[in-house]
Amino acid sequence: MNQPTTAADLIPQFVQEHWPDTIPVSAFLIVDAIREDGGHGLQVIHDETSPPWLLIGMLRAVLVDLESRWINEEWLVGDDEDS
Repeated sequence: MNQPTTAADLIPQFVQEHWPDTIPVSAFLIVDAIREDGGHGLQVIHDETSPPWLLIGMLRAVLVDLESRWINEEWLVGDDEDS
């Protein structure tokens, strides 16, 4: 029988070490893993105590942040390593 998952259940120890004064309210964990057959499998776990709209908002905020960082990266093209 599956037990309900809370945000605190998904917080690894290093998060508590970096932000010791925080109390997890909502959380999800996304892992891209290699399966036994060599293919990739996307595993997603979310806490079951948060409303879906809140988790969707969190995902969108992360998506916007990552896309912005990616777009603003400097890309090397061809032999432009010296410039």
